Amino acid sequence: MRVDGDAGRTLTMPPTTNWDTWSLASGKTYRGGTTQTITTTLDTMPVFKKH
Repeated sequence: MRVDGDAGRTLTMPPTTNWDTWSLASGKTYRGGTTQTITTTLDTMPVFKKH
């Protein structure tokens, strides 16, 4: 997430399951228990759902 000019935010995905981005446009899946850097614009909000 972009905050105060940052390029992204580091998120740790909860373990035991995989996580999909809610947006069909990106279609990414993240493995549970991994650390990801998520970037977005100020007019969008990243939302994740269990895979």
